[in-house]
Amino acid sequence: MLKLFAQHLQLSERYLSHIKCNRKNIGANLARIIEERLHLPHGWMDREHDLQTMPLNDREKIFVATALAFFRAQPNEARDSLMHYFKQQFQDAD
Repeated sequence: MLKLFAQHLQLSERYLSHIKCNRKNIGANLARIIEERLHLPHGWMDREHDLQTMPLNDREKIFVATALAFFRAQPNEARDSLMHYFKQQFQDAD
């Protein structure tokens, strides 16, 4: 997944791994690049986000509740299914 995500962001997998492991920080320039490539609003990466308190619309609330119920009922199958789907989405985006 990291490799596909790095490709989607047009970053090296190694650099993204260093960020993930807290060996490197995300500077302002990289934050703006990531926001642009993920179609996030300017400054989104400068704020902390908590899914529990993040305002969601009704469709997002239903999706999160359904995904969570699926995961709680069948954690391995849910993880495998979602990972397969995400990999497919990243590959299709390239």
